[in-house]
Amino acid sequence: MGRTFVAVGLWLAMAGNGVSAESAKDALEVFGLVGTWSADCSKDLTKEAGSRKIYDVPAVGAPGFSEIIRLNTGVTSKFKGEIQEATRITEDKIRLIYKGSEITFSNGAKPGASEFDPVQTILEKVGQKVRVLDWRHADGSQTLIENGMISAKYPVLLIEKCLD
Repeated sequence: MGRTFVAVGLWLAMAGNGVSAESAKDALEVFGLVGTWSADCSKDLTKEAGSRKIYDVPAVGAPGFSEIIRLNTGVTSKFKGEIQEATRITEDKIRLIYKGSEITFSNGAKPGASEFDPVQTILEKVGQKVRVLDWRHADGSQTLIENGMISAKYPVLLIEKCLD
């Protein structure tokens, strides 16, 4: 009986420490997020307003997240960062924590220091598409998207996987 308690105690200790936990790479792949996503994959971002989100899983190193946004004004921003955590919450939801490493603007603007702070986002599958359900600084200091609404006013667009 003493051995059973020791074995159960060891199993609980290992499970509690995430020994059997899914890696960020695995979570991204199983969720189906790896690739390029957009509300309209046909748009040419060198000429039209739009955006692309790119989730990549390199053979070596941490998973990455990049985003390109072109505004109606023609200004383009490029974000590149590292996904520090990826956890599947349910079959249809995944939580990511990522941190920016490089942010540039085509008009020469400089990013603010807080734009490099870790961000927590929750993505939700809606059929074959995905939407951002929640976006906030990981420390809770700023929330932009909550319950799929931007600043509690505008619904977040669904994005689809592009054929690259």
